[in-house]
Amino acid sequence: EWNKLTQYIIEHNPSAIAVHDKDLNYVFVSQKYLETYRVNDPDIIGKHHYDIFPDLPEKWREVHQRVLNGAIESAYDDPYIRDDGSVDYTKWEARPWYDDKNNIRGIIIYTEIINEWKSHMQALNDSEERFKLLVETAPDGIFLYVDRKLVYANSAAAKLVGEINTDEIIGKPLLHWLHPKFKLETETLYNKLLNEK
Repeated sequence: EWNKLTQYIIEHNPSAIAVHDKDLNYVFVSQKYLETYRVNDPDIIGKHHYDIFPDLPEKWREVHQRVLNGAIESAYDDPYIRDDGSVDYTKWEARPWYDDKNNIRGIIIYTEIINEWKSHMQALNDSEERFKLLVETAPDGIFLYVDRKLVYANSAAAKLVGEINTDEIIGKPLLHWLHPKFKLETETLYNKLLNEK
């Protein structure tokens, strides 16, 4: 019953899981591991990790040695460049496993390929860069205030208030540049908007 529950938990874990002995031979792999890393070898158990993945980078081989000495290591957005030139972006954690006498018997590696997340983040960054370019080159002054403090202004905004660059105006209060006759009216409107929230 316990073995079935353990197997169920492992097989439904979002990470691909591999367990190696001290010599880095496979002791166990989850089905997700085999699928994620396209391992077609039906007899992977007992084989050396680097025989299955000869293109494994040196940095990860060094991680394995540190983990065999008791370290727990992890990384996010770590590229794995394959021999064929393709790149998988990975999220992983490696930790030692112990016997009942607290001796290290090998390592457990939990990994996920996060290519889709990486692609989304790249698209978001590209979109942000395009937006930034659009705002920075806009002919109109753009001011962004949070809690009455200026947190962003484009170059046109700086010129509008007689400054050379935006560093001179960031952090200034909302009413700093207003003509005195507009300050009371603006303050009243601002307070009204806050109270309506």
